[in-house]
Amino acid sequence: MPQSAGNTKSAPVFQRIAQILTHTSPYCSGTLSVDKNDLLLFYGNDNGDARRIDFGNIGNEELKHLSETCEQATFGRNQESVLDEQYRKSRKLDSTQFNPHLDGNTLKFADILHEDLLPDGQRDKNIRIERYKLNVYEPGSFFKPHVDTPRGEDMFGSLVIVFPTPHEGGAFVLRDKTKEWTIDAASEMKSMTGPCITYIAFYGDVEHEVLPITAGYRVTITYNLYFDSKPIPPYSKISDDSFQQLRVAFEEMLADPHILPDGGYLGFGLRRQYGLSHTTKLDALGDNLKGGDALLMQVCRDLSLDASLRVLYPSYGSYYYGEKPDDILVDRIPDLQGYYIDSVSKTLVDECPGALRVAQSLFINLDRRHSESYPDIVIEWVVRDRKNGKVSQDIVTYGNEPSMRGVYGDVCLIVAVGPPQDRRDTKKIKTFEEQYENRGDPEPEPEPEPETESEPETETEIEGA
Repeated sequence: MPQSAGNTKSAPVFQRIAQILTHTSPYCSGTLSVDKNDLLLFYGNDNGDARRIDFGNIGNEELKHLSETCEQATFGRNQESVLDEQYRKSRKLDSTQFNPHLDGNTLKFADILHEDLLPDGQRDKNIRIERYKLNVYEPGSFFKPHVDTPRGEDMFGSLVIVFPTPHEGGAFVLRDKTKEWTIDAASEMKSMTGPCITYIAFYGDVEHEVLPITAGYRVTITYNLYFDSKPIPPYSKISDDSFQQLRVAFEEMLADPHILPDGGYLGFGLRRQYGLSHTTKLDALGDNLKGGDALLMQVCRDLSLDASLRVLYPSYGSYYYGEKPDDILVDRIPDLQGYYIDSVSKTLVDECPGALRVAQSLFINLDRRHSESYPDIVIEWVVRDRKNGKVSQDIVTYGNEPSMRGVYGDVCLIVAVGPPQDRRDTKKIKTFEEQYENRGDPEPEPEPEPETESEPETETEIEGA
């Protein structure tokens, strides 16, 4: 039988929490002055033609040779490398074919990322920056909107370095939900005196594109950004304004007696997306969250709340008693290869250990109380964007490379809370394991009150009436 929930769909504190979580920026960018030697680069190919160039003093002939040394760049589509110049037209060198003098450690890119991209609670988290590709965009080159292919559960983003080569066009456009940003590196570097570069760092699930080059050559190096596996210091000295605002909003929410008056589950749909595969361990992913998602986990840990990561699969199939079928909550990523989409929900319930049916609404159709389709759990969703609430195991339609390890999927954070007088006391709340063991059990009929025989009234009682 599912846990009960209160009618709090329009709770103002929910809206405030959502605003705080969406306030964090998914990218950072800037133009840096560098040493003149940082603009040196060595490159070559399998034919043994190796050269050295200086981006601080370079002409079109040298750029043309660099471009001709490169191969045509492909992109990932359904686990295949696809060459389609209608979608991506550029050239590339793999990481083994070039060696820049520029040193990310010397330029302290990790410090920049900690300061401008990651939440304050992750500023002591080690970052690994790995060189990935060199790309050359000639006149007419472009790359249409795409998201980067995930290359592991610890990869959280990309860093693009733009060299100061003379060119026009080629602006870098990022889109995240309804927001859009444009970085025109060519224009920014024209205003600089002396050697410089432009950098753009962003979370890997942010859509981005390179607008067409109209003149000159645009040369970039892309780095993959990973969280290091070294242990993270405790979340004890966090002073970030967003963290403090979120913590205050959480305390207000937990103190509200109308929110889950009997205790239950609070749900938070995470804003960012993560590289997932059927080997993903969701518990380990908790230390690799990004942006507002990381803030959310930090606050839950700081308040000693029982928070766990789950994946919510959207409902598929026909409607039941006029209601949409229940979503399916799982604690792992199942391998759904070969299944028809209409059978996904049933497959998850039947074959995925720990799978729970989640009610679409807090107001459950009572006709379903004695049916097998009765939901196992009710979740009070504090933040949930239905547009981004889907989980898919399909390879990203357009990525910069195909991936054999995993694909992007959405994750949610489920927090178990007790009644208002002690939100941390969840003893009366069924655990996920208990919910799973009892799943499908219809809600029992309320037991009738036992009849008790009343004692005969005494004369004293009658007289005193």
